[in-house]
Amino acid sequence: MKKIIFLTLLTIINYSIKGQNKGIVVEINHLYDGELLNLDSTYILGNNIPIRFDRIEYYIHLNSLISNQNIATDLIDKYILVNANQNNYNIGEIELLDDDLISLNFNIGVEYNLNHADPSLQDSSHPLAPQLPSMHWGWAAGYRFVALEGMIDKNQDSVMETVFQYHPVDDSYYSDTITCNGIIENENNVTIFINANYDRLIENIGTDEGGVYHGIHEENGLLMDNFSRNNVFTVPENLNLKETLISNTVFPNPFSNTIQLNLNENSIVKVYNSIGILVDAYKLDKGQQQINTQTLLNGVYILSLQSKSGTENIKLLKN
Repeated sequence: MKKIIFLTLLTIINYSIKGQNKGIVVEINHLYDGELLNLDSTYILGNNIPIRFDRIEYYIHLNSLISNQNIATDLIDKYILVNANQNNYNIGEIELLDDDLISLNFNIGVEYNLNHADPSLQDSSHPLAPQLPSMHWGWAAGYRFVALEGMIDKNQDSVMETVFQYHPVDDSYYSDTITCNGIIENENNVTIFINANYDRLIENIGTDEGGVYHGIHEENGLLMDNFSRNNVFTVPENLNLKETLISNTVFPNPFSNTIQLNLNENSIVKVYNSIGILVDAYKLDKGQQQINTQTLLNGVYILSLQSKSGTENIKLLKN
């Protein structure tokens, strides 16, 4: 009986450490040439041709979250239908095999089995359910992995007269794996921050000539290659974090060689760098405490204070 009890307790302890559920959120900043992109606004191609985007939608297939210990939590059939009009995507709660997450692996497109399934069988809220305008080409062909549409002023006479449309449709267009390192994790949630740079997406694919490319075309292949090979997805420099008002006292900010804390409760204090990688962690008692930061490089850091009352985050600058 004692052996049975021991094994049961061991299982419970292991589950509490490695089986924690956390909410997953993806935040995407839609950019063109470093500026926030708005549909129906005018931008400039590299050869000074004005361009306007009317529709930007594409499927992200979320594959796995990787921890600092290189343990992967697979994300089964998790998809985002990205729309340039939306920044925040709530994926739901996931049971993580490990914490201290450092990266997300994903692909652009829909994997083979789901690409040829019946969209009407999906729950209406699922990204792969029927959409308006449609993202599905038919059972045989599958989904439009991307719907990129707009106009250019080809002759530069201040009139947008030339259409461009890219609708890649084929299993071969499923992209190579892309890795994002912009992760901030706290006690209850994991947020992945991504910059999507659409000037890089249309680089060297002939958009300045316009054209309608639906299905299988060389131009669609070049577009899909850019997703994984032309640094379309990058990490926000400062992660665009919304700071939480905190009741604990943290100073100075900016800091140099130490951070002073006056903690209201016993806390776990984690220090993340600007791309979301955990660089230090401390278990500190209530009251006045000090963290030595001499080894940290200059830059932006996120201090995460975790206690029984919840988790509080604050951005700090070392200079």
